[in-house]
Amino acid sequence: MTLFDARETSIPGLFVVGMKQIGDDRGAVREFYRRSDFGTPLPTLGPWAQINVTETRHGAIRDLHGGQANKFVGVVAGEAFGVYLDARPTSPTYGKVETVALHQSVGVLVGAGICNGFQGRCARHDPVSVLLR
Repeated sequence: MTLFDARETSIPGLFVVGMKQIGDDRGAVREFYRRSDFGTPLPTLGPWAQINVTETRHGAIRDLHGGQANKFVGVVAGEAFGVYLDARPTSPTYGKVETVALHQSVGVLVGAGICNGFQGRCARHDPVSVLLR
């Protein structure tokens, strides 16, 4: 994936996004979102109603949940195994499931009506931190 590159999955409205990252000898800066880079083919996100960061222990599962707004899921630290279920009754892919390995350079744009959940994959003593918008 190139910087802010996106590919749609087999579920319409669910995109895997390569995040922009610039690094040097001090570390790295990752850009989770820039309005000018989203919009086509990706839906525009915002205005922001809520932003969460979860800390999840290794092996712990955050259950499937969905909503009526587009959501962006990205890993701040660690790794996670993401699961996405098309719960839109009128969708031709209703009931279809996609999985994505989430890490610091890969996020997922989850369309309205698609449920998402994840399992923490990290060192046993460090939680995985996931940003949900």
